[in-house]
Amino acid sequence: MSKIAKKTGTIVTFYSYKGGVGRSMSLANVAVMLANWGYRTLIIDWDLEAPGLENFFKDFISLQKAKSKPGLIDLLTSQMGEKVKPVSWQDCLVNINIAESKSGVKFKDKLYLITSGTVDDDYYSRVRGFDFTEFYQKHDGGNVIDNYRKEWKSEFDFVLIDSRTGVTDIGGVCTIQLPDMLVLLFTPTNAGFDGVRKVAAKAAQGRKLLPEARVKLLNLPIPTRMDNTESELHFDWIQKFKEGLEELYAPWLPESVDRTEFLLMTKVPYTPYYSFGEGLPVLDKAAKDPARAGYAYEALAALIAKQLNDAKYLLNSRGDYLHSAADPGLDLSYLEEKEAYRNANVSLRQKEYDYDRSISESYSQIKSQRKLRLAAIISITITGIALIVAAYFYLKSKTKEDSQQPTKDALALLALQDSIKRLDAQKTYRVKLPAPYTQFGKAGKPIGIDISRINVVSNWDSLKATGIHFVLMQATTGSNYQDRLFSNNWLNAKKYGLIRGAYHYYRQNVDAEIQASNYFATAKLEKGDLPPIVDLHAVVSLDQEKIILPLLRSLQEHYHAKPIIYATYATAKLLAQVPGMTEYPLWIGVFGNNNRPTSGPLLLNPQLPKGWQTWRFWQFTTEGSLPGVLNEKTKLDLNQFNGDRAALNELLIK
Repeated sequence: MSKIAKKTGTIVTFYSYKGGVGRSMSLANVAVMLANWGYRTLIIDWDLEAPGLENFFKDFISLQKAKSKPGLIDLLTSQMGEKVKPVSWQDCLVNINIAESKSGVKFKDKLYLITSGTVDDDYYSRVRGFDFTEFYQKHDGGNVIDNYRKEWKSEFDFVLIDSRTGVTDIGGVCTIQLPDMLVLLFTPTNAGFDGVRKVAAKAAQGRKLLPEARVKLLNLPIPTRMDNTESELHFDWIQKFKEGLEELYAPWLPESVDRTEFLLMTKVPYTPYYSFGEGLPVLDKAAKDPARAGYAYEALAALIAKQLNDAKYLLNSRGDYLHSAADPGLDLSYLEEKEAYRNANVSLRQKEYDYDRSISESYSQIKSQRKLRLAAIISITITGIALIVAAYFYLKSKTKEDSQQPTKDALALLALQDSIKRLDAQKTYRVKLPAPYTQFGKAGKPIGIDISRINVVSNWDSLKATGIHFVLMQATTGSNYQDRLFSNNWLNAKKYGLIRGAYHYYRQNVDAEIQASNYFATAKLEKGDLPPIVDLHAVVSLDQEKIILPLLRSLQEHYHAKPIIYATYATAKLLAQVPGMTEYPLWIGVFGNNNRPTSGPLLLNPQLPKGWQTWRFWQFTTEGSLPGVLNEKTKLDLNQFNGDRAALNELLIK
């Protein structure tokens, strides 16, 4: 029974212009998610020249039985004459059931497969001998395919077609006659990207020539095999995709949705583990990891289940969007109010900030004018005194023969210049922070934020205008995770003149060199950036020193700078027992002894456990907020540097 009441099913073709993009893998994983959500789903292997879709389900079906069943080529051939054995599409069905998986996926009698055909010695002869022109012209192939289409749509909620690559007769059937939606998959290559756009245009024109009128074909572009390790190349290709896909997005994605963010949310990342064999990452616990393919397949399945409706909610309300995909009756209208409230709140905060800033600037101008008048008087007075003193010493020096005097003058001049630079670096900085943290912004110490994928910087101009000095951002975790927003954050922080820091979230019991390699490949630290940062707050036992110390040494050797370590009070207390650990610059976390008290005044300095003499950064709250930053289910982490700007500059990579 169809899950979508009183509605015909949807046929979705997965197409790629070139091979090697992960098209079949994407289809197989989306099919599993749709079936798990309760949708009756049929998948059909139309890639007759390169069959094998059944291999993705080898753990749940008998491959021998699946390959011995009739399939698509047998179904089509049976329509070519009376002498051919009749085959119905029902004869071809392979039932796929999943009893249980690591991620909780479980379903029965919801997912069916039609293979490319019976795999025997005669298979490729049957494929090569099948003539689509003859099929259409002499055997009424167009109506045959249309009848199959109607029957499949009446029996299933979703029919997923695995199409042949390139421009072929089969490709035309799959991209023009059969589908209601095209999923266009492409890697960051010009040939693949240009190819899918041309096929989308050709499909749109071809639909107009069909005998029966059809609704407009929807196109869902999906970048695949996106490697996050080359951050600048990654960013450049995302921008190229954004510019080239507007025509495909326009019919269903509102203009207000940031195309770059949507591409980052829907791209399928390159996952080395799944480049071997045929895998179903949606069945793994890692499907919840944004850097893994399973996370992307969940989003892709939800977009298909929703038939691209309400796609704007995928960015800021992903969990709600996935729930609505699993439950077609779920009303998402409340998200409109939620989104309106979020936007109004951000707008109000921005207006408050702009108002406070304008008042502050006006007051500063008045003060500045007064200071300038006073400074002019003082300057004239000092200049007069200096001239008198200079004249005295000049006349005195004329009576002496001192060959060393030019050298002394030069040294004095250099010392004066150095003092001026030092005084400039030590000037008081004021950062506009929300209550109750305003006093931190007035303390004169550099202030910054730390962010990850849950903090979306929506307006870097507004963030920069607050006066913050640095941004610490998550780059990697463990052996192979890369934060999906790191590349954009890294490039924008530099663009807006903010000091950058990239941190690695340490995973216990994962080899030090493997973790270091993940960080090296992702965090391209440059002159003027902070040294590498390692988040060690998950460490709970001293046996981890066998991994931690080699990791820190490896990072120091690679970047020629001593790494900074992040730790809570409890972790720092534990690490202090490891010889040499307290020599590393400490970024102390807010948790534990340094948590904000529920009553009484705020802590103005962090508490340090025995063994630590000082700290470099202090995460004084995780409850902050700043204009330009949107946060998903959490607030913003604010940090203070222990020193002036000159001291912060000294810490940077030279």
